[in-house]
Amino acid sequence: MSWFNSSSKGRVAILFCLIVLVVGGGIIAYSMFFAHRATFLKSSYSGTLTMGRCPNGCFSEPMDLLISTQSQGGSISGEVHFHPSYGGINTCSFTGMVLAKKQLVFQCYFNSIANPDNFTGFIYPDGHLAGTVTMKNGIGVGSWNVS
Repeated sequence: MSWFNSSSKGRVAILFCLIVLVVGGGIIAYSMFFAHRATFLKSSYSGTLTMGRCPNGCFSEPMDLLISTQSQGGSISGEVHFHPSYGGINTCSFTGMVLAKKQLVFQCYFNSIANPDNFTGFIYPDGHLAGTVTMKNGIGVGSWNVS
C-alpha cells in the first residue's frame, strides 16, 4: 500500500475525492427519493372556470376535475366536466403531470375539437388548485379554481 506513504498533498487529494463522492452520492440519493415525490391529488374537485375579461365580456361556469389515475412519478389522467348555463355537460379527457414546486399541467381533449385545451396551475397549501387555461376553440384565455 504505497499510497499511505505518499505526500500529504496526495492524501489531501484522495480525501477530497472521497468527500466529493460521498456528498455527491447523498445529493443524488436525496433527489431520487425525496425531492421529486409527487403531490397526490384528491380524486375529485369542484369549482369554476372563468373565460374572457371580467367584468365586461366574460362568463363563468361550474366545472368538476375528476382524476382517475396518478402515478408516483406525477403523471395524471382523468376528465373535466363543464356545466354551461344553457344546461348539459361538456366533457374533455385529460393527461398531464404534477411537477416539482406544486405545479400542475395538463391537456384536455374534446371529441369534437382537434386541438387540446392547455391547463396550467398550482397546488396551494390548503389543497385547492387554481391556474389558467388556453382554449383552442376560439374562446381564448381564462382561469380556473377548484377545491
